[in-house]
Amino acid sequence: DMVTNIMDVCTLSQDKTDITFSRDTVQLAAIIEEVVVLCQHSIDKRGAPVVKDGVELINSVTDLPIIEADKHRCSQLLFNLIANACKFTQKGYVNISAVSDDDAEMVIITVEDTGIGIAPENLARVFTPFDQEDCSEKRHYEGLGLGLAICKEVAIKHGGDILVQSVQGEGSKFQVRMPYKMHAACDIDTVPLTISPRPQQPQQPQQQQQQQQ
Repeated sequence: DMVTNIMDVCTLSQDKTDITFSRDTVQLAAIIEEVVVLCQHSIDKRGAPVVKDGVELINSVTDLPIIEADKHRCSQLLFNLIANACKFTQKGYVNISAVSDDDAEMVIITVEDTGIGIAPENLARVFTPFDQEDCSEKRHYEGLGLGLAICKEVAIKHGGDILVQSVQGEGSKFQVRMPYKMHAACDIDTVPLTISPRPQQPQQPQQQQQQQQ
């Protein structure tokens, strides 16, 4: 909900060492599949489907290496990113794909849509909390502009990043880079786990995140 989102942004954006991240064995492909199914069966607070009629939500992700990460935060990041793409796409598709880069030890997840896109002058602030491209009183899309800000902070705290390319009126492409092993700064009060070759079941993304951007 709104309060949870605000607290998450405030917490994640602090450069403090008392922010705890779990070190879990995470199968990102399984989380993505869960998020896609959740989005396909979710409605927004107006009662409208998250995935509009005429929009195809495509999961092109197959096998990915198991990484060391905070499972809950990964679910939060992926739900916010995919739901945000669905929110701003009225026709066409939202496609999720991913590759692994063994040399860089990174998983790269791409969420591409044929939505409304982002104006060039607004790209620099798309990850800024409480900022939306349309700030008018009659704006069509709801939300506080927190979802992408949370995505950015989660990726950075893991030692990764998130980038965006967009053409207004044509669509957007968000690319998340997540390392195979978490950044050393996240080693708060847990012992690093040995990465198992066996996929783990991801946590179900929380229902209240349907309200997020």
